[in-house]
Amino acid sequence: DRIEIITNPGAKYEAEGNAGIIDIRLKKDKNLGANGTLSTTYSQGKKHRANINASGNYRNKRLNTFGTLGLADGAGFNDMLFLSYQNNLVLDEINSHRHEWKNAYYRLGTDFFLGNHHTIGFLAEGGLNETNNRSFNRITLANENAPTMIDSILVANSMADHDRNRQSYNLNYRYDNRKGRSLNIDLDYGNFQNDTKRLQPNRYYDASESVLLTEVINSFKTPTDIDIYTFKVDFENELWGGTLGIGSKLSKVVSDNTFLFFDEIGGASVRNDRLSNRFKYGEKVYAGYLNYARSLSKKWQFSAGLRAEKTDATGDLEAFLPDLQEPPVVLNYLSWFPSAGLSWQLAEKHNLALNYGRRINRPDYNVLNPFNNQI
Repeated sequence: DRIEIITNPGAKYEAEGNAGIIDIRLKKDKNLGANGTLSTTYSQGKKHRANINASGNYRNKRLNTFGTLGLADGAGFNDMLFLSYQNNLVLDEINSHRHEWKNAYYRLGTDFFLGNHHTIGFLAEGGLNETNNRSFNRITLANENAPTMIDSILVANSMADHDRNRQSYNLNYRYDNRKGRSLNIDLDYGNFQNDTKRLQPNRYYDASESVLLTEVINSFKTPTDIDIYTFKVDFENELWGGTLGIGSKLSKVVSDNTFLFFDEIGGASVRNDRLSNRFKYGEKVYAGYLNYARSLSKKWQFSAGLRAEKTDATGDLEAFLPDLQEPPVVLNYLSWFPSAGLSWQLAEKHNLALNYGRRINRPDYNVLNPFNNQI
């Protein structure tokens, strides 16, 4: 229905991020009755890609129900050559990567119209993703002083399988009197799961690639489970010729990440407790804001706001060996995020703006317990 680029997000919006916000308002079909669409695509090159999507909508004077379902699968490949120099060695690598994926996605929702000013809505969406990766690597190693004389050959044919599952639910209440007063309440829950299994064999052969010199084979299991809970209230009302906004948001994140490192010995997987761990991260953010905006004249616009966020975070790395155990990291801090803006309409299509805002960058959950991805 509308896409708006907010270059200087006010106090109403999250303090996280250092760029603008794209406000996307999806259009809902307001025609009474039922309708639906079905579409499919297929493409074929060296590998195939296909998807099918179905959507439907039913609306009457009391409710609006809508849904979307999508399925997709495909495959791809990358062939790469690497030449690198390190530790007085020349490494000449041939890498061939193959991957296949299957996706499923759904989005279902219902809005109930309680009179002319009240709406209650429910939305559920989620998806499944399965990806299989196979990488075939052959690396010749030679002394930098004699690059044509191959010393040994490393063959590392790896695999990585990912199973991802995400689901989120939203319960919404909105009041709008069509005269500048509105109240919006959102209750959200989201769950994100990722189960990854990897196998990384490294086999060193002589220059003829006929004699196995040594081998090191490792496998990894890295399940991740993230739960996100949020409760948000936004109220707006006309005041002194402008709009006053007041709101609050409570959020809770529970992230459980396990990294299991295995040595493959004689066909058996032996867990390496020195390199394995479990990382739990919990975060609670209590936010409140006050914002005011008004037109000073036909050409001048002014806005100012203040947002406060109280953050309680705990990171606990559970080692499998006592000598590696460290105490949890606990963070508690209060941050203030002022914002202000002044704009001047130079002409119909030209606008001059002066904005100020304080923002914050929070780390992604996957960088809190990182590990290397091998190609």
